[in-house]
Amino acid sequence: MAGRDSKTCYPLFLLSLIRDGRWACTARIQFDALTVRTAVEIGVREGQMGDIQQIELIRALAPRIQGPILEIGSKRYADPPISFDYRTLFPGESNYVGVDAEAGSGVDVVLDMTSSREVLDEKLGGRRYGAIICLSVLEHVKDIVAFSRNVEGLLKKGGILILSVPFSWEIHAYPRDFWRFTPAAVRYLFANIEFDPRLSQLHTDWGQTMSLHDAGGDLNKWTMYFSAAERADKSVRGRMRRVGFSLLRRIFGMKKNMLYSTMFDMVGYKKG
Repeated sequence: MAGRDSKTCYPLFLLSLIRDGRWACTARIQFDALTVRTAVEIGVREGQMGDIQQIELIRALAPRIQGPILEIGSKRYADPPISFDYRTLFPGESNYVGVDAEAGSGVDVVLDMTSSREVLDEKLGGRRYGAIICLSVLEHVKDIVAFSRNVEGLLKKGGILILSVPFSWEIHAYPRDFWRFTPAAVRYLFANIEFDPRLSQLHTDWGQTMSLHDAGGDLNKWTMYFSAAERADKSVRGRMRRVGFSLLRRIFGMKKNMLYSTMFDMVGYKKG
């Protein structure tokens, strides 16, 4: 991620003062540096695609995962590849299969996951999987009902599904962008998966994460108005920022709600 130039920073000056007492560009550059340091610590090169929170989630869940492993959306983009290779987090797992709608680095099988069960079994040799990893893919699938049924069908009973979907994110076409999701939508689509609120989480593009259990029943307070970290900041400075932002909204007629870029990382096990 690149820091904003000075021209971009000017319109954000007042908001940035309330946010953290600095210019928006300075705050962004500092956040980028923090992201790069975190990325280096977990083995991600600067400029790689792959959400830091997603990578950390898979790393944390790795001890719970038993193969065979199916990664849906495994294509590593560009040459040399810039997408993070999740396969590297499972060095001892020989039964790791990466599928994608397009051929490319990291793709073992080119496969449309909305195909008939017969086509899937033919392509994958009738195998069922102990873990399925599907990160930032579902929003690009036109027929999400067929997709979700096939994912459930390929997962063993008791197998783990790790699914990351956007709730609020910029439109990004790979090759098309169709959907945004709430946790309730994910539970509806994957009715045979028991999602664990202690393992499932929300995360923002500012690096905050929170389990759905800790977030409680009102997710709006974490996805609207302020980021999770800002709302959790009970210091005098934090309170003053929120008061100042509220005043700015009233003075300049700004929208009441601020919808933060948020992903939901849903983790669950197939019902037996």
